[in-house]
Amino acid sequence: MKFPQLDFACILHYIYMQEGGMAILQVRDVPEELYQALSELAKQDNRSISQQTIVILKQALNYEENKVKKRKRLLEKIRANKIINADAFPDPAELIREDRDR
Repeated sequence: MKFPQLDFACILHYIYMQEGGMAILQVRDVPEELYQALSELAKQDNRSISQQTIVILKQALNYEENKVKKRKRLLEKIRANKIINADAFPDPAELIREDRDR
């Protein structure tokens, strides 16, 4: 994928991952002071810089994800996480019995 040379100090481009994945946003030539301010905000809110950037973009764009769409997206993400060695987990009923016997 080739991008034309742009005069902007900040080049934004999206690369959509296959199979409907989340978009990747790359920002170049960020002034050091701006990056440090973003880093401090992220640290204060216990977020990564990527998470903090998304929060700021949503606020700036007055973006609110539809609750139904958000739930569907989260459920798809959960379904995609396959549990490895599910048989190795203890029986919940047995754990409850043990807890009651204490």
